[in-house]
Amino acid sequence: MCVFLFYKLYKDAHKSYLLEQEKVIIQQEKLENLKSKIAPHFLFNNLNKIRNELLFNDPKDAADKIVAMSDLLRSILNKRGLLFPLPKKLNL
Repeated sequence: MCVFLFYKLYKDAHKSYLLEQEKVIIQQEKLENLKSKIAPHFLFNNLNKIRNELLFNDPKDAADKIVAMSDLLRSILNKRGLLFPLPKKLNL
């Protein structure tokens, strides 16, 4: 009888653990989905800012913003494992 109770408690605890893990996975997927929606909006806004800088203000400042945005995007892609180094033969 004691073994049966222990097994039932273990099974219930394990079921609760699996449900919590499922909730965590769902929350992570929602966060990733939100991040993917923010990135295009972020790019659109920044490209418009750079365009306006080129048209109405200082081209040097716009060039600096392009470099900063490029560094940021490279960092984001690196963290997500989406950046693959090109062979040195390309010499871009």
